[in-house]
Amino acid sequence: MKKSIILIFAAFLISSCATTKMGVLVGPNFTCVVGDEADSWEAKIALHAGVEADLAIDDKFSIRPGIVYSGQGADYSESQFSGTVNLDYLNVPVLAAYEVANGLTLQAGPQVGFLLSAKDKEDGEPDVDVKEFVKSTDIGLNFGLGYELANGLNINARYNLGLTDLNDDPDLEAEGVNWKNSVIQVSIGYRFDLSPNNSGNN
Repeated sequence: MKKSIILIFAAFLISSCATTKMGVLVGPNFTCVVGDEADSWEAKIALHAGVEADLAIDDKFSIRPGIVYSGQGADYSESQFSGTVNLDYLNVPVLAAYEVANGLTLQAGPQVGFLLSAKDKEDGEPDVDVKEFVKSTDIGLNFGLGYELANGLNINARYNLGLTDLNDDPDLEAEGVNWKNSVIQVSIGYRFDLSPNNSGNN
């Protein structure tokens, strides 16, 4: 029943938009873990890729829901050991985009991330599954800007500010540990027009 309501709402939203575009995006993540007791975390590079709709409300304003695989986490370094924590998410951002100049947009909106896997890779040791110690859902806010050419090619730069404490380890929680995702995404993408007014011209 809930799925039916969501599909009906999505169909209504798409049909009410002046223009509907669909696109793909891919690029690097510059990701880290920040917060209290986070001095040992260091930034690392990962990958993101996904799909994103562009639902135009008018000539300047649009809503951009998406589904994006996102590699996150951070490197860590202590006096006697170092390694990497790899966090894989399926993120669902819903951004508002406003065109401030021809092709140039400012973007902002919420995001919910669903944890797919969490692995700790200490240097010289095999991977250790640490998913049980990481919250399964991550809420965040996205801020960014993008530029799109007339042919649909586009580039976006976004910052994802994590709002959820990632730590789900009772022992660390008792010590006051509070860790959050911090991710800069740079995407190259392509969008194509799905609106009925243009389908006859393709």
